[in-house]
Amino acid sequence: MSIISIDLDGLKKINDKFGHQTGDLYIKQASKIIQSVINKKYIVYRIGGDEYIIILKNSSHKEINSIIDNIKRKINKSY
Repeated sequence: MSIISIDLDGLKKINDKFGHQTGDLYIKQASKIIQSVINKKYIVYRIGGDEYIIILKNSSHKEINSIIDNIKRKINKSY
């Protein structure tokens, strides 16, 4: 079993500058991106304001690294 921990940066700044509605959109978009990358057999939890964990069972290092790279790439592209 493996766990990927994700902590998005900038939520407080977004909330302070643009308001909590925009911050909520940021969180929802990040959630959609994460869900689009992972396989349905994995479990994603939002554990804090802008923090997520993904629990992966029976995954290779190659698969895990690919998931991490894809999430980073898509989130960076989106923002």
